Amino acid sequence: MKINEPTENNSFSFCILIFMASMSPVTSAQESWEKYPDNSDKTFMSADDFYEKVVDKEEYKEFSKAKLNVREKTSFKDVNSLLKKYNIPSSLEGDGFHPDRQFYLFISVSQDGKSEIDAIYDAENERLITHHENK
Repeated sequence: MKINEPTENNSFSFCILIFMASMSPVTSAQESWEKYPDNSDKTFMSADDFYEKVVDKEEYKEFSKAKLNVREKTSFKDVNSLLKKYNIPSSLEGDGFHPDRQFYLFISVSQDGKSEIDAIYDAENERLITHHENK
């Protein structure tokens, strides 16, 4: 039985394969944030101004006599901890968001505490990312 000895061409192909495999995780991590990249170096209006000037009140509107109203500008990595802090049973998940991407979080809880509305907007493109109502 004859064993095939490595040739120069086979060694080169193997090196290319190893190089490509080692670069894949780096490339996929960058691509996963391509849609919503880090924007922590940018400045956006306050959460109060965003609510008053940008939020479509058909999408999200605070209760008139709320027990709690929250308006915060935060990063993607902190959204779920804020929802948990205010005992809101929803969460923001998904690929494509850089951990330092800025968002606006709005929460309103009715005076009797039985109803809750929350909304999360992307700070840069001003689009509603998610909305949840518990009435």
